[in-house]
Amino acid sequence: MAKTTVTVGEFILNVLSAEQYAAAAKAGEIDPNQMYLTPEKQLVVAVSEDEYEAMKAAGTLDDDVLYVTPVTEQTTITEATETTAGLMPPSAVTKLKGIAEGANKYTHPAHTARASGLYKITVDSLGHVTAVSAVQKSDITGLGIPSSDTTYSLASAYSNGLMSSTQYNKLNGIDDGANKTTVDSTLSSSSVNPVQNKALYVALPWEYYATFYVDSWMTASTEEQAQGFAYKQTVYPSKKISVAPTLTANSMFLSLGSTNKTGVFATDVILADSMDKINAGLVYTGAGTITALVEEKPSSDVVMNWWLRT
Repeated sequence: MAKTTVTVGEFILNVLSAEQYAAAAKAGEIDPNQMYLTPEKQLVVAVSEDEYEAMKAAGTLDDDVLYVTPVTEQTTITEATETTAGLMPPSAVTKLKGIAEGANKYTHPAHTARASGLYKITVDSLGHVTAVSAVQKSDITGLGIPSSDTTYSLASAYSNGLMSSTQYNKLNGIDDGANKTTVDSTLSSSSVNPVQNKALYVALPWEYYATFYVDSWMTASTEEQAQGFAYKQTVYPSKKISVAPTLTANSMFLSLGSTNKTGVFATDVILADSMDKINAGLVYTGAGTITALVEEKPSSDVVMNWWLRT
């Protein structure tokens, strides 16, 4: 291909506004051998990084403009030291990761090693033992503990003491809740023992005796005479058994009165007659007494025997 060489004697660059270029073209003043530019706005704009970011955030960047942020001088940051701020080295990062959140530096107080023993200690508000001293005998006796061996005697009915093996065996042989039960050995009307014979005492028939004297009969009262009784005598009977209860107005006759035979027929006939006259009347008890109301006065002294229940 042949080389074509054009010699330009003169290069003309015209910078016009858009309106100027339009007017020149309309007037036929545009020279095809010249260059025309109509840059109405800058094609390259230098701004700082902060300005660029602010325009970007505000949406005012022009797509037809090239924004240039000049490079500032490079700054070199050294590693931090104990006295100078700086970049954290990897070793410091590793150390920081090994420290718990909120950790602090704790130094355990110095202490003195001690052998096993009994000690008095002093503790401060942080729980540290700040003083130690061996316990002395006076410390123990100061608590009220005797300074010498104490000898205890056996317990008695009047003083405290140790339980003997005999006492232990006796206690071990008693059931829980047990009580002492005493059984009456004799008849009694006032026993308070758990097993009492007073029920039997009350139910038993008891024998009493008394003498009606022929000269002791009294005239019956008007009211008693109205009932058909002419004479009256009250006697104080004796007990055949000393433990027998005292008669009361509520005592009950269990038999008619009887008399003792003398072995003399004539005498026994007279006694039997006197006995019959008494049994034919009204006989009743009182407080330690027996009263007989009769229609006909007995002709002799007579000893009467009765069985009663109180």
